Order: sequence, then C-alpha cells, then structure tokens
Amino acid sequence: MWRWWSRVCIAGAMYDLGILKGTPGENVLLKPSSTEIETINCFVGKILGLGYAGGAESEASRYVIYIKEHSIKIINLEELRNREEEKRLLQELASYQRFKLLTRGRKEGGRSVREQGIGSFLDKGSRFTLIIRKRTSSYPDAERLAIKILYLALQLTGIGKGARRGLGSLDIVGTLPVEDFKYKSIGELLEDVYSNCLSVVEKYKNLCIRDQSFSQRADIPPMPVLSKSKYRDSINVTQIYLAEGIDFRTVHNFFLRSERCRILYGKPICQDPLRRNYFAWILGLPRGQLPKKQPPTGYLITVPNVSRRASPILISYHAESNILGPGTYVSTFLSGDWPKTLKWHGKHATKNITVNTQKIVGAYRTTIDELSSYLKALGTSLRLVWP
Repeated sequence: MWRWWSRVCIAGAMYDLGILKGTPGENVLLKPSSTEIETINCFVGKILGLGYAGGAESEASRYVIYIKEHSIKIINLEELRNREEEKRLLQELASYQRFKLLTRGRKEGGRSVREQGIGSFLDKGSRFTLIIRKRTSSYPDAERLAIKILYLALQLTGIGKGARRGLGSLDIVGTLPVEDFKYKSIGELLEDVYSNCLSVVEKYKNLCIRDQSFSQRADIPPMPVLSKSKYRDSINVTQIYLAEGIDFRTVHNFFLRSERCRILYGKPICQDPLRRNYFAWILGLPRGQLPKKQPPTGYLITVPNVSRRASPILISYHAESNILGPGTYVSTFLSGDWPKTLKWHGKHATKNITVNTQKIVGAYRTTIDELSSYLKALGTSLRLVWP
C-alpha cells in the first residue's frame, strides 16, 4: 500500500512536470514506457527509501515497521464456537457487498471450505501503534515525504483484502512526535504531499532520469497518478471527494448494481447509466474467467497477458476518532492503462467493446455523476476536497 501510493504520488509530479508521458501498449491503451517505469522506481526506491532493485545501486528499504498491540481482536470464522454464532456474524456483515464475496465458501472434496486467507479479519475497534524506524538516511527531505505519503495512504485506503472498497480502513488517532502531523484537513495533507513531490522530482531528477523523452504527453496519464492536470481543461485526472453524514456501508454498496438500482429507481433491476452505456467495467475487471456453470454475465478481458484491472475508484471510511475527522473518502484516478478490448456478456446477448480515451473519460464521468445522484437520493453529497 505504501509503495503503491508512493508511485502514484511521484508519477503525478512527473506527469505534471512533463516527464511522464506514456506510450501505447500492445494490449492496453496506455502504459508507462520502460524508461519511465525505471525512473519511478528510482524515485520511490532510492530517493524516498522504500527499497530499490537497481543493480549496483540496489538497497533494501530504509524503514523498519513494528506493531505494538494495545487491544487487537482477530475474528477467525473457522474457530467460532458454533455454526449459529458464525451465521449471526455473517448475517451482520453480509450487507457489505465486498465482504460477502471475500467470505464466500467453495466446495472441495465434497466439503465446504473458505478461500485461503479470508477466513479471519481484524475486529472493529481494535487499536495498535504503528512504529516506523529509519535504519539509515540518504535524502532526508524525500524520506520525510515518504512518511507523509504513508499518512495519506492510511487516510485514503484500507489494508488487506477489499481495501479499495474501504474494508480495513484505519483511523489515525494520534502521532508522535505530535508536531509531525500539522494538518487540519485531508486537503492540506494532499496539497503538502503534492508540492513536496514536485520539489523532490525537480531536486533529484538528475539521479533518476537517464533518458528524457521528447514525445508529446498523452491526454490522460498512463497509470493512476496524484495530479492537478485536467483532461482537455474539462475534468481533473485526480479527484478526491468526501461524503459526510452517511453510513459507510451505503457508499460501499454503490458498486453493487442492484443496490444502485434500488436507491436510484426503487427496484433491484434497472438500466442505470453505467449499464445502459456499457461503462460498468470502470468499476473493476476481476481476475479470471466468467463462471461456467451458470449463464455468464459481466465483462471479460479479451486481450492476452492482461489478467485483471482494479477499479480506479477507491473508498475509505473514518470515525470521529480519526485525526482528520469522520467521513467517507472517495478517490478517483483517470488513466489509460485499460485493456484495449472487452466483451460484455448478458443473459441473452453479448457486446464487443473497444476501449479508447473517450470511452474511459465517459465511463469515469458517468461513475462520478451516478455516485453523486446516488448520494443525493440518500440526502447527502460528494464534496470535492482536492484539487
């Protein structure tokens, strides 16, 4: 998670400075070039200190992470005292769409088993201290930025399976030393991280940029980035929103079509904008094939060597105890790293889809508009907090 967000933040600065431009991929619309990937890895691994595999310059991460337990409770679904206890717990949690999928069992050798690694979870209200020790220091200003990016990551995503849908969200309830965290809002933290990324990229570019491309920058980034750029001056490629005064479960379940239909149209089946325009692939393309034992429905990647594409829409939830206050954050990233072709399977029809920049932008806009309508129907709204 820390490394993913560091890549997003550094790549955003590179994109806005005209260093990250992207190149057409064989099977995806856009991707960073091999040189750009190496540059990002250099900034994240060598300059920020998260570990670098750069030949003679290779080094392990400069950070060691410890956990000090206070009141941690791990619930193991296989070790509950009886089936009734498990049933009650699962009924309580089944309304979280992503959690329900992650705890779904399967048949193996005639008996029901759970998928590996999803039979246990950290219970709500658990408390621990995250201790980060720096083994050594090479670029102090960049290493301070790395810690700020970790703060940001813990605010905008959860940890573990289902993190993109807000499962595993953690509240930061305090920091030591206290003066390290001076922010009053997520917007202040984002702005500081962004400006620091620009400074770090400018300051250390001679250490990481070995071959500057003079090609034209793509209209949209080739990967998710934290950027202030706009697509053709009309839509931000990065948008961070806050929804307040609403149950997290309600936002979480937006990604379930039947729930969108129920809230927007009062029925579980409908032709919502994402379905009507064949845009629901923007919510994520799962790994693997469509199910074989039932009529297959959904979107299938039809290009080789692309197994999945996670959603560019991330959510996280925070309670009153969080250092930056309560609410649900929705982070959206417009980028071109999508498979070039998809196939939609309905119950009685199929449709081939060619993905281009216009369709990505259309799907991105439609998702934000539909989420706004969904929340408005529930009496709240999305408030843009950055940029």
